[in-house]
Amino acid sequence: MKNNKRNFSNKYSDVRNSILKYSRDSVFTLAMNYLAMENSSGGKSFMIQDAQWLIFMMIKISSSSTGVLKMNDTDFVRLCNKLFRLQDYLIDADPANLLLRFRPLIYQQSLLRKDVPECMRSLARQCKILGGNEFYEKTFHEITGVGVASYFTIWLNILVQATGKKGSGSFELNIIDLLYRVQKVVPLYQVVNFFVFFGVRYSDLPTFFARFSGSAGTVDDYYYDTPLKKKPFLVSGKKIYLFSEKLLLSCFPLLLIQTIKDARVEDAKAQLGLDVEAYIGGLLKKTALKVFDEKALKTIYRENNIPSLGS
Repeated sequence: MKNNKRNFSNKYSDVRNSILKYSRDSVFTLAMNYLAMENSSGGKSFMIQDAQWLIFMMIKISSSSTGVLKMNDTDFVRLCNKLFRLQDYLIDADPANLLLRFRPLIYQQSLLRKDVPECMRSLARQCKILGGNEFYEKTFHEITGVGVASYFTIWLNILVQATGKKGSGSFELNIIDLLYRVQKVVPLYQVVNFFVFFGVRYSDLPTFFARFSGSAGTVDDYYYDTPLKKKPFLVSGKKIYLFSEKLLLSCFPLLLIQTIKDARVEDAKAQLGLDVEAYIGGLLKKTALKVFDEKALKTIYRENNIPSLGS
């Protein structure tokens, strides 16, 4: 496997250097064009649309480009295919562990296949657990400039817009419609702060991606989540674009909690754990199942001489 990783590193450098020969503007324009295309088995973008994570990797690599060549469609598809084939150097052909070898790649791609109803259910659950809680309201506002209630309201309206769109690629968010719908319950400054915090300007992409340069060219860099899951909105002048509906739906369920965790707020992780446990416990008590709480489980462990953490 070490040789595979070494080969991967060399091959990755070759592909990266090829991408960096092209201007950042031309690569980004093609990337957004491909994300915006409808899925069609007869279209040349078909094989790329089913692997959007390759497009996000292309955007990330090209963000540091100082190249002058203008990339065309053929170049774009060719280099995307080269990125895709890099996985050949990361799979150790061990039949006994084949699924384990594929798991990181499958996990990454499956995250881009969530749907709107699933996200609506996630929104409802998070509202139930976090909504109306002063601790989260204050903590999240200090981090982002947006209250938890405002955050959920804005997201609800974004998801509603996503349901009315055909395809799963990028599209322009209707800000006028969003402001009209949330104006009575969300202060304007919080709407602005939402897109400032969770959006990124094209000119800031190099700086943004530089924060994740430590893993560049590694297995983690290739297999795991794109940094754009932290900032799924592209801010361009007075317009807001979604990089991809698939990206939007995959990042939403954990974005609020991940934002709090990334800020390393004292006691936040412990508080989240307790509140989630309480929520799940409340649901289990409504079932016909016999449910034991943590205290009861510790008693059972002690009575049966079973060692447990924290006992």
